[in-house]
Amino acid sequence: MIKISLLALGLSTLLLTSCSEDDDSPATENPPQGYTVPETYNFTDGNGNSTVNFSGQTERLDQLSELTSKMKSANNAGTAISAQDLKDMFANVNNDGNGNFSFTSSKQLRDKCATQFSNAEEVKSEFETMMDDLAAISQATVAGETNGQNGVAGIVQSPDGGPYLMTANGQEYTQLISKGLMGAVFYHQMTSYYLTDAKIGDAVDNSTAVNPGEEKYYTDMEHHWDEAFGYFTSATNFPEEGTDRFWGEYSNVVDPQLGSNAKLMNAFLTGRAAISNDDMTTKNQQRDIIIAEMERVVAATAIHYMNKARDQFANDAKRNHFLSEGSGFISSLRFNTSSTLTPQEINSLEAMLGDNFYEVTISDILSIRDELSDTFGMNAFKNDL
Repeated sequence: MIKISLLALGLSTLLLTSCSEDDDSPATENPPQGYTVPETYNFTDGNGNSTVNFSGQTERLDQLSELTSKMKSANNAGTAISAQDLKDMFANVNNDGNGNFSFTSSKQLRDKCATQFSNAEEVKSEFETMMDDLAAISQATVAGETNGQNGVAGIVQSPDGGPYLMTANGQEYTQLISKGLMGAVFYHQMTSYYLTDAKIGDAVDNSTAVNPGEEKYYTDMEHHWDEAFGYFTSATNFPEEGTDRFWGEYSNVVDPQLGSNAKLMNAFLTGRAAISNDDMTTKNQQRDIIIAEMERVVAATAIHYMNKARDQFANDAKRNHFLSEGSGFISSLRFNTSSTLTPQEINSLEAMLGDNFYEVTISDILSIRDELSDTFGMNAFKNDL
């Protein structure tokens, strides 16, 4: 299995952001005085012009949605996909994924991948290598055949699970890539770029609209905060909407235990209102809440998939599918440059899974779950995730 590993060697220390260690702090702690926090992510200037724009982030969410759909098509035996198509979508060649996207966009996933690591190109190449391998496996499948098993790459299916295209060691590259890019692009850009002092620190311009003549009525600081929000969800009324994909979806999955939906949305709303009212103290408090709570969402989601793999341990298709998803979320933890876990500790968790998901033990799965639960204070409800 290809792993995104040893990224400690590539960490940039220029944009590190401190985050609160009080994970249970409510998002309304020290509420602002003298201004109103809206109930949805809609902000206007004194003339009623919208000051919100995260369209580039929404386009990248749409790109990963369509890239994931393309990869999932290979779960149908006999359906071959092209590695070049996947890489063209990753880099958004010709602004439409070289004809593979249903829409046009000037944005891309590749140039936002692991940007705060000095070895970002190595990380991007590891994703592209997985795309090469996924495509090669897909081209060897035969319609009607589900012969994937330990030692044999192919389609794995059980009466109530699959079909999934897996390697000879039981890894599902579609999940490793999709969940991995959620971490290396969306989570990374949110926590380690847009919510850093370089982008929303007190010295960043918050007095001048970027370009009203082009309907850019927001300040630099407002816009950078919006871009962080856009990597979390494209729904301005989350969680009424926006719980169907990526971090909005997984926040909702673990919300019964974490209360993450309200914590994150309240923090995004309160912090944005604080910026618009030049309240830097509240803005910084809410930034720290978001970074801490997002890390808990990632860890809790990894625990969630360890539990699902344990529950379906005897089912090769489901167990390996859930382990692939969980592995992607464990890897995602490293893409927060102020991560609670060191890269070596994350590597150790990945090592517990080993290189062959057919040979993992229940003890291995529970060891990973319990280490994450101990680290992030989730022992009281780890079995419920």
